[in-house]
Amino acid sequence: MADVSEKIVVNKLELDILQKNIEQFKDISNQNKVLLWKDENFRIELPNKWEYSFYASIEGQIVGFAISSEKKNGYIHLHNIMVSKHFQSIGIGKRLLTAIILKVFNNNFKGVSLRVQPHNKRAMNLYTQLGFEKAKEEDDGDILMILNKKG
Repeated sequence: MADVSEKIVVNKLELDILQKNIEQFKDISNQNKVLLWKDENFRIELPNKWEYSFYASIEGQIVGFAISSEKKNGYIHLHNIMVSKHFQSIGIGKRLLTAIILKVFNNNFKGVSLRVQPHNKRAMNLYTQLGFEKAKEEDDGDILMILNKKG
């Protein structure tokens, strides 16, 4: 059997894909007890959301997503990234983030920003590995991390 990581497909998330597969997206979200997204969280319209959001699938099954939008400060902000607990640690999160980073860096933005809870060491390690740096601690305790476009 081929390595499952070789079967990961990352595509741009579009509204019709979200609507057709909303239950799969919610199932992934429901696996995370800290940040539970409901229908309205997924469906909210944000600037350039559909240009900078992606989903991952394996053999047609949605296994992860990353939802981002444009902020007025010149950054694309990652609002949420989640990978199904059944498919973690095989590179899906890294592939989703890389898709966003490449798209941002090929367009006229300063970089990518995100917030992470300080106890989420796996996520912080991934973000650091990809070049994100801690910018500040938010009032709620989350860490704002930024990946700036070079040059």
